Amino acid sequence: MTSLLVGADGSWSRVRPQLSDATPEYTGTSFVETYLFDADTRHAGASRVVGDGSMLAPSPGKEISAHRENGATLHAYVALSRPEDWFATVDFSAPSAATARIARELDGWAPELTATVSARGATTTTAFAGPGACRRAGTAAETTPVAAAEPPGRARTSLTGR
Repeated sequence: MTSLLVGADGSWSRVRPQLSDATPEYTGTSFVETYLFDADTRHAGASRVVGDGSMLAPSPGKEISAHRENGATLHAYVALSRPEDWFATVDFSAPSAATARIARELDGWAPELTATVSARGATTTTAFAGPGACRRAGTAAETTPVAAAEPPGRARTSLTGR
């Protein structure tokens, strides 16, 4: 049991500066989050790739990870190592166009993998694109900088200011 719980996640949290002098900065990798609803029926290929748990497909500069949630929902992330201004060119207010744009970054990947993020009906909800450009729908955005000694998207730690 705790006597104090502070909700200070998110790069631009108003609470975070009261707890730490650390200033968020773009680390070079951003994440785009997608959901596939009723995946077992509508997105069978993606559903088979994820299976009953999760999957990870890392590659230099890009990665797909996905996991199964309740109700036959697949929740996937694409991690892309791109300059911060690259993400400003993606119109996340138009989910279908944003999903198609991100999927183009995965040209040549196995269709079963890219289906987790590019299937018709995929709902693109998030881009973590650094200072001033963090877009989020739903719960508070997380700050997950890539550890310098690890490949992009593999080792992630919370911003602690240490």
